[in-house]
Amino acid sequence: MKRLFYLTESADFAGQVAKQLVRVPGFSPRRLHVIGKDLNALYERCLPVPASCLQKDFLRGAEYGALLGGAFSVLLLVWFWFFAELPASALNWLLLGVSGGLAVGCAFGWSRDNALIRHFHEDLVEGKFLLIVDVTALDESAVRRLLAHLPIEPAGESRALVPALI
Repeated sequence: MKRLFYLTESADFAGQVAKQLVRVPGFSPRRLHVIGKDLNALYERCLPVPASCLQKDFLRGAEYGALLGGAFSVLLLVWFWFFAELPASALNWLLLGVSGGLAVGCAFGWSRDNALIRHFHEDLVEGKFLLIVDVTALDESAVRRLLAHLPIEPAGESRALVPALI
C-alpha cells in the first residue's frame, strides 16, 4: 500500500478531492486524511482529520524509548553482575527500565510532529492543506488519473505500513 501526499491552497479543493475519491470503485473514505492549520474549515466541510496521536511521533517515540530503557537496564544488570551482587529480581529491573523508557519516549514523541508530516510543516504554517491518500496497488493508477485533473499539487509518496491511517 502506498501513501500519496498532495498539497492544496483551499479547504474547498480538499472537499472536491474527497467527493471525487468516493467515486473511485473500491476506495474507502477511511483512506483519505486532511491536515491543515484551519481546523474549523476542515470540520465545516466534514473532511476526515486524522487523530492527534497519528499527527504526532507518539509511536516512534515509544519504540525508541523502550529500546533505550531496555538497553540501559541491561547495562545496569551487567554492572550488577560483575561489580555487585545481582538482585534476585533482575527481570523486574529490566521490565521497569523498559516501562520507564517507554513512558519517557511517548512523552517525547507526543511533543514532535509525525516524521512524514514534518516535511510539510512550512506549507501547513502558510495555510495550505495536506491531503494524505492511502492507495492499494489496484487503486493507484485510477486515483492518480483522477487527482491529476484537480487543483492540487503532488507533494510526494511513501510506503504505508498500516493498511489505512487507522
